[in-house]
Amino acid sequence: MKTHVDLTDFFRYCGLECPVIITENEGMYPFNDDFRANWLYFTLKGYRSLKCSSMDKAPEKIACIAVGSGAEVIGIKKIFPSTKFIAMTDIDVEVISGAFINVKNAFPYFYDNLQPLTGSLCDPLKQIACPGFDLIHGNVPNLICEDGRDLSSGNDKGTFVKEGAIKEAIPLEYVKWGLGTQYLYLKGAYDFLNKDGSVIAMIGGRFPLEITEKLFSDCNLKLMPEFSVGFKWQTQPEPDYDAYSQLENEYGVSFDFFPFDEALKILKKKNIDNPTPFYSGQQIKSFLKNIKVSATEAFELYKKGIKCGHTVHMFRGVKKE
Repeated sequence: MKTHVDLTDFFRYCGLECPVIITENEGMYPFNDDFRANWLYFTLKGYRSLKCSSMDKAPEKIACIAVGSGAEVIGIKKIFPSTKFIAMTDIDVEVISGAFINVKNAFPYFYDNLQPLTGSLCDPLKQIACPGFDLIHGNVPNLICEDGRDLSSGNDKGTFVKEGAIKEAIPLEYVKWGLGTQYLYLKGAYDFLNKDGSVIAMIGGRFPLEITEKLFSDCNLKLMPEFSVGFKWQTQPEPDYDAYSQLENEYGVSFDFFPFDEALKILKKKNIDNPTPFYSGQQIKSFLKNIKVSATEAFELYKKGIKCGHTVHMFRGVKKE
């Protein structure tokens, strides 16, 4: 089943004046018109902040990993119009085919400079003869599941990666915090970056943020100052809370969630935009620390009709030499 989605008003709200209409198929992560729940919203707002404050030079070659519907690619290309080449990857053939059509329709003149590739994380970039990228963007699933799990829906595909798709060992410190796929993504991105190229990781800040620098360093990347921090409510609550609760029970850890409405009131009282380029993730979490709950507690609140959220981060790493 295919659905036409008009994103024009959404893009306009993010500061991008342009008509954008995409077609979603069943395997794509579905568009959510609630800005507070939408990763695309935080992506577009974050890149606009990055362009204005932190980038010395606009990227000419970009790779977008786990591309979904292609809406992120459209937005990034709108923000960086001088981009000359974009590679886009997804593990699902139908998803990447549909995303390619969506991006091609948005930029008909860009057809020959757009390369769709099928495969896991950054691995497909090996198919490109000269893969040196100035910017690699990824909003990859965090959770690893058993191979027998049905991931036919876009919601599940955007949440989980099957064990069989993991081809190398992941350090336990990242497995227990649900950062195993982020580690593989960042480690893989290093091989395809130009000197001083940047890799962007969209990550929900459910874990202790102090381990972020080590995560990037272990992947030979220098972590740069945060340029966008937001707060969103937890979409796909049942599978996510369940999976994070299992990690809490197995490894004795505790993830960071916050009752959504209470958190928004605190941020509003402090006049903090959502997202914001002016506060770090640690600062945002410190403002919310008195209402923090674990994944297990958040699951119980969800069963009572109370939704929780988590911080949203656009982390930027630069290739070390």
